[in-house]
Amino acid sequence: MGGERRKASRIKIPLLIQYSRDSVTWDISPVKDFSEAGAKIITRTKFSSGDNLKLKMRIPLKPSECQEFYGKIIECSESSTQMHVTRIEFVDLSEEQKTLMQSYITQFLNK
Repeated sequence: MGGERRKASRIKIPLLIQYSRDSVTWDISPVKDFSEAGAKIITRTKFSSGDNLKLKMRIPLKPSECQEFYGKIIECSESSTQMHVTRIEFVDLSEEQKTLMQSYITQFLNK
């Protein structure tokens, strides 16, 4: 099969992420795995590759600040529970957000 396609190492971590297509109606999802480049989440909605979402997430290093950013759907497939395993690539993260995510991942890996 093909080699690793990910741009960054992912960690399995207990986080929640909020997502919205229109920035008005929000849903919440558990994060299955996470990196500074993207995440795999479980959604109720079937998305198409290329769809864009607004995302909100609290990183435990700064729990009082909700990080807001955008993501692009890379793939969305139905799981056995009629929920959807959705792979998202983060887009247009600020340098501060990238650094925060990298720091959290490093801290998590060093535990």
